Amino acid sequence: TWKAIEFGLELLKKGIIWRIGNGAKVRIWRDPWIPRGTSCRPITPKRRCRLKWVAELLNTDGSWNRGLLQQHFCHADVIEILKIMPSPRLESDFVAWFPDKRGLFSVKSAYSIALQEKMAANDQGASSMRPDGRRLVWDLIWKSQAPPKVRIFAWKAAHEALATEAT
Repeated sequence: TWKAIEFGLELLKKGIIWRIGNGAKVRIWRDPWIPRGTSCRPITPKRRCRLKWVAELLNTDGSWNRGLLQQHFCHADVIEILKIMPSPRLESDFVAWFPDKRGLFSVKSAYSIALQEKMAANDQGASSMRPDGRRLVWDLIWKSQAPPKVRIFAWKAAHEALATEAT
């Protein structure tokens, strides 16, 4: 159960993004706030930039300070940041669900993120599956001549589902 909760929390972290209002709550280099498919954080290295909050990148009227953006960010980041429409009334920033256009969480979109991650892991060779869809690891376990309780133990160990006291 705890592993499922941890997995869900990590999945939730991957899907949230800050929507920019006045920029006062959003940290430039740590928080996800640039809407793009990868990490939603700047790809530009921080270097010696002393700016910490997104609010420092905004003019008093709520528009982006293009000079600061071009000074501290690479061109790709500047293009993506300029697509963000901050609040002209300088409302507070808020957290939204990135995969949904309206920013609302749904189990379907979370499931979609989980599937994408699983496919990416399989593409990187982390799969135990053969091209015909059979899993050799499971065949080794279930078709072995070991007693049933040993096979069940091996299956639980492969799934990291052994009941142990971790400290």
